[in-house]
Amino acid sequence: MAQLFLLQISDGSDTATFYSTSQGSGNRYQLADGGFQIGLPRTKRSFGVLRPGVGIMTQEERDARECTIKFSIYGNSRGDITSYIANINSILKNVSQRARTGRGERPDLKYSWEGSDKATYLEIYGGELEYPDNLWSVEGMHAEIYGQYVIPNLTLKLWLSPEAY
Repeated sequence: MAQLFLLQISDGSDTATFYSTSQGSGNRYQLADGGFQIGLPRTKRSFGVLRPGVGIMTQEERDARECTIKFSIYGNSRGDITSYIANINSILKNVSQRARTGRGERPDLKYSWEGSDKATYLEIYGGELEYPDNLWSVEGMHAEIYGQYVIPNLTLKLWLSPEAY
């Protein structure tokens, strides 16, 4: 059996865990194949002259990383699907409030291999949830796979701290 890759977003009170492989019912958020992409922070460096022929870096700034998570949501009912979407939206709302006020727990993205005692954390600065174009169509509202309701092709875009902790 393949080892699971675990990906979580959390705001201190709510958590959403995305699984890289299907492990039967109970997984709300299923990562798409290749559905976790995280970019490098853009770095701006300024250099000065220490003495003729010798330069020195005088300043370095890093912009936020951009992250894309493509996934599907599974639930036993449409009500489950609705509450799982509300969970992600609640996390994003709390991230936004913390960005404005500076108060509350630090929201973060965590990723690791299942069973690993090491994880990588990045602070979440902001994000948005993008729905598939056919969400409100008959096909989208009534999609079922293996007896569970599903909304495929969701995209979560996050802006993360340039440095991991």
